[in-house]
Amino acid sequence: MKTLHYAGSRLTVSDELAEVLLAASMEFADDDRTFRVPVACRLEGRAEMAQLLLGPGIPLLVVDAPDADAGDPPGSESSVALISELMESLVGDDD
Repeated sequence: MKTLHYAGSRLTVSDELAEVLLAASMEFADDDRTFRVPVACRLEGRAEMAQLLLGPGIPLLVVDAPDADAGDPPGSESSVALISELMESLVGDDD
């Protein structure tokens, strides 16, 4: 589990989702694009589905989560799949 620091909030996400979010953030910034993506997370201990903006100039910090035993938030796999699909759809898109 990882803690994602975003816009003053601390969201706990799965390791896989954290990796995908960092990769997407870098790719979107390189392409000078901003996207809103769904992120399955734990916010203040509650399972939530957050909407995050990723792109140029949007800071994103990921660190190891102190509550790693809590388990992946529900929907983590769906978030990973959707963000990965979005990144794949942009490959070769020059617009």
